[in-house]
Amino acid sequence: MARYQHLVFVCSNRRPRDNPKGSCAPKGAQEVLGLLKQAVHSRGFKRNIRVVESGCLNCCNRGVTLVVQSAERELGETWYTGVNSTNAMELFESHFIHQRVYEPLEEDF
Repeated sequence: MARYQHLVFVCSNRRPRDNPKGSCAPKGAQEVLGLLKQAVHSRGFKRNIRVVESGCLNCCNRGVTLVVQSAERELGETWYTGVNSTNAMELFESHFIHQRVYEPLEEDF
């Protein structure tokens, strides 16, 4: 963790359509992953933030899920669900620019 200030894991799990647990892939996981990676690169955070694709995070029924593990104690580990192409940049601005949890999507487990 010392290399990056933030590690972002974006679920891209894919289950059969009729699975009651759902899956993040058909809900736009790749688009969210791409938007976050693009924001990291375009804003010059490539050395500080690493965005990676992950397998199932067990929240697929709530929409695209991501977990941010932060070196800063104030943020620690934060889970977000229901992330999509519309709110991904709001989450990015709040969490990574302003160092505040983006409460509309935060999950408390």
